[in-house]
Amino acid sequence: EYNRAQISTLAVAGGVLQLIGHLLGSRHNDSKLATHHAKAIENAMRQIQLHSEERLNIETLARQHGLSPTHFRRLFREHFDCSPRDAHLAAKMRRACDDLVYSDLTITEVADRLGFTNVHNFSRAFRKAIGQPPSAYRAGRP
Repeated sequence: EYNRAQISTLAVAGGVLQLIGHLLGSRHNDSKLATHHAKAIENAMRQIQLHSEERLNIETLARQHGLSPTHFRRLFREHFDCSPRDAHLAAKMRRACDDLVYSDLTITEVADRLGFTNVHNFSRAFRKAIGQPPSAYRAGRP
């Protein structure tokens, strides 16, 4: 009897997680993109997020997904309400936040790791995106 109760609890929890995932995913499904375009754009977003430390080349990314750069930018913005560059910068800032909190890297090393030309450009971008300098974020104070 105990095992059956545990299995049904797991089934309910799994169903709830699927429902949450569906609800969160459906906010992007409101766009009128064709299914193959939506999948291409979502794959591109995953690539952007996974490779945030690399330089973003929209032309290459668009061609990898069978689209012209102009069409790719338009579809991306329509689907995600932001440009590929904005999505790339957001992914970099999420990575920077993780590195600042969970690693012993210096701020300069974090900037270098994320492809910024110098720590000043990184600090300026970080402050603009997050609202505080990297050193304050690391210290946990506003």
